[in-house]
Order: sequence, then C-alpha cells, then structure tokens
Amino acid sequence: MTFAVVAHSRSETNLRLVAAAESLGYSASVLLPRDALRLLGPDDIALARLDVREGLDGIESGIPELERLAAGGVRLLNPPGALVAAHDKLLTSRVMRLSGVPHPHTWHIAEGMPTAAPELPLVLKPRFGSWGRDVSLCRTQAELDNELDRLRFRGWFREHGVLAQELVQPQGWDLRLVVAGGRVVGAARRLAAPGEWRTNVALGGITEPTEPPPLARALALSAAGAIGAIIYQSDGIEDIAYRTYVQSTGVPSALIGNTDGKALKVYLGVNASGTVTLDPAFTAADNPQVNTLAPYSGRGPSVGNYAAARDFALKPEL
Repeated sequence: MTFAVVAHSRSETNLRLVAAAESLGYSASVLLPRDALRLLGPDDIALARLDVREGLDGIESGIPELERLAAGGVRLLNPPGALVAAHDKLLTSRVMRLSGVPHPHTWHIAEGMPTAAPELPLVLKPRFGSWGRDVSLCRTQAELDNELDRLRFRGWFREHGVLAQELVQPQGWDLRLVVAGGRVVGAARRLAAPGEWRTNVALGGITEPTEPPPLARALALSAAGAIGAIIYQSDGIEDIAYRTYVQSTGVPSALIGNTDGKALKVYLGVNASGTVTLDPAFTAADNPQVNTLAPYSGRGPSVGNYAAARDFALKPEL
C-alpha cells in the first residue's frame, strides 16, 4: 500500500507527513496531481494538499485529478469539496453559518455588484487568501475607501472581488486544530509577531503546541461536520461538573472524566465501527457562581447566565 501527499510543493510539512507515513511502514512520497493519477491505484492513500495559487486568485491545479483518484478507488483524504470549502473564504463563511457554527459576518464586495454597507470595523481579505497577504484592518470609512482603491488593481480583486469580514478583536494569538477520523488529533497556538495584529507565520508569527479547551474542540468537530462530540478531561481530572460552554456550536456534546475518556478512546481504536449514543434529555442545573463577577471581567450588567432561570441582574460586586 502506498501513501502519497498530493501537492505542488515539497514543503517541510509535506516531507514530514511523508516521513510519518514511512515510520508506519508505508511506501510514501510527495506526488504532483498528474503523477498521483498515474501511479496510485485502488486501496492506496492520497492526502490532498493543494494550496491557493501564488497570485491569490484561486486554488492550485489538480481538482479534476483528485476527483478521478476517488472514482478509481484511491482512499482520498481532503476530498475536492473539502479543499474548496476551506480555501474559498466566501464559501467557508456560508458553510459555517448553514452548519450553525459561529463565524464572523462576511460581505462580498465586487465591481458592479450591489453590496450592503458593511459594518465597521472590519477586515478586508482576498476570497482565496493565505500567508496574511493583502489582509488589512479598516476602522473608519476613510480607511476602507483607501484600501478598496489600493486593492482594486490586484489581479485577484478583478477576478473575485474582495471579502469584508466582521472584526474579531485581535488577541495576539489564535488556535489551529486538526480534525481527523472524527477526532481532534492536534492543536497549535499561533502568536503574532511584536507590533503585528495578524498571527500568520509568514508575517513573523510563531506556533507552539497547545491543549485546546473544550469549546475549541467542539467548534472544530462541528466545523468538520461532526454530528456529536465527546470531550474528556485532562490527566488526573475526573470532575464533569465543569461546563463545556458548547451551547452555541450546533453539535451535541458531552463531557466525561479522564479515565472514562481514555477507556473510550482505546475501545474505539479497536472497534472502528462502534457507536455512541448521547442522551438527548437536557437537565437544567443552577450554576453556583451565578452573578459572580469573573476576575478577568470588566462588564457591568449581566446579559444572562447559565442558571435555570435567568434574572439579568447586575453583578453584586458592582
């Protein structure tokens, strides 16, 4: 059985994926789409890693070849539909919203196309973007007008227009999670370079391994198309009273202790077709910390809480 990374670049990441496959006993290599179509057969594995084009005007060539690989019996990871939904940021926003996954409001601005006035502040970005290139923050109408004037001569702008996206206030970091086989298998925290609001490594940002919180795990699973999520606690923690804060992810979820979680992981590892049923019954429970001001909060009136009956009261500390 052969494992191939189908890509146009022998990047460090692609070569590490090949090395990881070889360590598991596979014959592995990086193949161009046309070579993969010629060399791979039924039961071989192809990991599609087509990127956006250098000019930010679309996806690298190879989608038809991937479709033919799948039709020919090759086990294709990252199928064409997934790649397009991930690279086309306008499609990404629509898929997320239709799936009930929280996502910044997105407007499409193009020459000759009527568009509702986007709300400021916002971020302008290419429809097929990467590396943080041509991504700009606009806080005023004047900044927005100036950026649109600057970008309208870009080839990608003439081809696809530009996206205006609701600003999520920069924190200096973000999370990247990898979902495979219906599970979160890896996570990294990206830290922005000093003086930079964007976290892209291409702009000087750095990445570090991290243990994502339950909400991030549930969101990642929901975005990847999961129909449910079971999250288990970190080593040594069996308490399941801790809230998962997953009520807005659009995917049912449950939190279990660390011991049970590891046992379930072992079971699913040897019973790939095993199923788990989440009890749909919902039981409301009072939160003992209702109306208690969090140490990191600067808010005034409560906008609601997680008690059985919300009272929208002022926090007593204020």
